[in-house]
Order: sequence, then structure tokens, then C-alpha cells
Amino acid sequence: MSTTLHSKSAETFNHPWLAAGLELLAWCAHRQPLDDRTVRKLKTTAECLLPVLKEKRLDSLFYLTCAPDAPRQRLYDKVWAIQKQTLLEVGALFAREGIDFYLFKGRESSERWYGSRALGLFVDIDMLVERADLGNVKAVLYGNGFRQAIFDQAESRLVDRDVLDVALVEGQHYELVPFRRLAPIDVEGLDLQELSNPLPMPLAMVGDQLMVAVELDVHHGVATDIEIDDMTDNAQPSTVGVGQTFSDSNLLWLFTSRYYTEVALHGKTS
Repeated sequence: MSTTLHSKSAETFNHPWLAAGLELLAWCAHRQPLDDRTVRKLKTTAECLLPVLKEKRLDSLFYLTCAPDAPRQRLYDKVWAIQKQTLLEVGALFAREGIDFYLFKGRESSERWYGSRALGLFVDIDMLVERADLGNVKAVLYGNGFRQAIFDQAESRLVDRDVLDVALVEGQHYELVPFRRLAPIDVEGLDLQELSNPLPMPLAMVGDQLMVAVELDVHHGVATDIEIDDMTDNAQPSTVGVGQTFSDSNLLWLFTSRYYTEVALHGKTS
């Protein structure tokens, strides 16, 4: 067994993209501008590996360090700008209704540590609310154009999830079935040549108009076996501009511990 593991480990570290990927990940620790020599080196080694870096969701790190105005990165940023604007609108509605909420995971991290630059195509926005507020949350979202629906590529429209399916999922999970609303995106100057068919979420085509299927994932828990009070202790205002978020240490603890509790202990595969 140990020989097999050693063999697989060696095989992994022989992948040519890995050195560039590790250097890009190391940059995340401080996010300081790279010197010209390092940028030239990364451009030489990483540009040809962009398809693999994209598959590993590391391509934005290359753009942000070496080509911040790349068309692909501008597309990612435009999508996030639309999602963020929708979030600001929803946050104002929640505040009006007295609904407290916390933003967490990737969107909060991108806003806080990457100057509102997107790290790839963000599929959803994660927020945490009190379980007692769920009815009010649903009323607000339904009343403002959100639906618990999926985007049907064949029919080019949102299709509501079956109510029995919704009840089954929500009865055994710590989050609601996702809410979605379509918002148009200006495609002028965007790089759409390499997008897959069907389009990757959250992008969707309705007629001749490219849309963003803005998805809100409403949680009343953050992970199996993790208590909400442990996460909201020392909460701070969200850098997005609405709601609150977890402290830096709690965010880091959630990122690292969640996969242990969800995957190792409970056999989930997310």
C-alpha cells in the first residue's frame, strides 16, 4: 500500500502545472505584487498550462498576478459585480425586515482579500440566517423575483423545483434549496470564445441575451457537527457592505475543518 501511495504521490508532483500552481497559491499568503522576473517566469511556464489551471480553479491567480486586465478575468469580475449588486439589494431588504445574516465562504473571502476581484466564475452566494427567520427570508426572496428553480438550458428559462423535492432536501439539510434570479450581463469586450456549450453556471443564454443566474444559498447551519454559535462569535461587518461575516480565524477554521467533518466523518463527497 505504501509503495502505491508513494508512486501516486510522485506521479502527482511530476505534473508540469503543479510548480506554477504552487507558486500561485503561495502568492495568496501576502498578495503582494510579484517582481518582474517572477512574472516573466510564470508567463513562460503557466500561459500554456491555463486550461489545466482553469480546471483546477487556479487560473484567476495567474491573471491577478501576471495579467490583471485579461479578458477572461474581466468576465469573472463582471459576473461577480452583478452578483454583488444583487446581494446589496437583498441585504437592504433583509435589513428592512430585521433579518440578521452572515456572509461566508468564497464571496466574502474574495471581497476581503482580493480587492473585489473574482476567483473564477462564482456559482453562488452563501449566507447564514437564524432558523427562526427562514419563513421571513423566503417571503422576501419570493417577493423580489427569486425562485427555488434550476435553469433549463433546453428551454432557456428558470424551471421551479418540485415542491416535494424541495421539502425532502430541506428536511434533512442545513440549507434551503437554492434561490435563483436572472440578471442581464453586458458582454461587450468580454472573452466568450472558450466558454463551453452548454454555458458554465452561472451564465445562461435567454434568446440573444447572456444572463447571470444569481444564486443565493441560504444556510441555517454551516456544516455537520459545527455549531453556529462557534462561528458567529467575534463576528464583524462584511466587507461586501451588507450583513456580517465570521472573524478571520473562524473563516479559516471553517474552511479547514468543514471538509474533515463532512467528508471524513460523514462520507459526503462535496
